[in-house]
Amino acid sequence: MKMLIVGASGMIGGEALIQCLAHPSISRVVAFVRRDLPADISGHPKLECVLVKDFAVWSEDVLQTHADAAGMIW
Repeated sequence: MKMLIVGASGMIGGEALIQCLAHPSISRVVAFVRRDLPADISGHPKLECVLVKDFAVWSEDVLQTHADAAGMIW
């Protein structure tokens, strides 16, 4: 199952990210971030980070690429 998460660099979002990465049913996590995550997390094999400069503007290619996700944490 693929999950999307926004706000993974914050305290609550960071914990949600850690839980998603540890969950055996979740095979892939896409984190939409404004800045790079710490190296100990960003290197996780399940994780893909997508840099988004402005969360008010989403490009169509980013949305379409991840349209197959089972859920999103915002």
